[in-house]
Amino acid sequence: MSTTELTSNARPRKQLSDQLDRLEDQIQRHDRILDALSEGLNDAVTDAARQGTEAAVKAAVVTLLTDPDLRTALHTASAPPRDACPSAWERLKAAVRRAATRVSQVGRAAGAAVAGRVAVGVAAVGRAVARARGRVYVRAAARALAAGLAVLALARAGVAGRLVTLSGRLRAAAGGRVAVVRARARATGWLRAAV
Repeated sequence: MSTTELTSNARPRKQLSDQLDRLEDQIQRHDRILDALSEGLNDAVTDAARQGTEAAVKAAVVTLLTDPDLRTALHTASAPPRDACPSAWERLKAAVRRAATRVSQVGRAAGAAVAGRVAVGVAAVGRAVARARGRVYVRAAARALAAGLAVLALARAGVAGRLVTLSGRLRAAAGGRVAVVRARARATGWLRAAV
């Protein structure tokens, strides 16, 4: 069976597949034309932009170099301000501010370090006090220490005359307490008799 049919004027009738092939060839031809135009347009735009930028930069440089008013305005605008140098008083205030800031930072760091060490010491003293709180000899030693600290406080305050009298009384009271503590310690077996 033949796929071509004859028309009334004896020409073969065009087939749909032939028409589609012809249309596809035309589309490919148009695609090649568009691709060529696209490449040419990109090159043309790049060249035009380059030339336009080059011309604008040249015109700007020529204007900057030849226009005296513009040159003067540029020099004035780019010059540093005349009062940029601070006075001696301003420099001194700035130096004092920097020193105060540094001292404050060092003080904070030292305070934090001391606070940490004091906290450790307080915890250790607290543990020792908790262990020794019920013992008689510790109470006597604490009283003697308190008396000694009181004497030091008075000595620092400049009470020399009263200090002599008070130290004699304290020595007598502390001596009596020490004897009592030693006797109790020997009685409980905590302190040997040789001591």
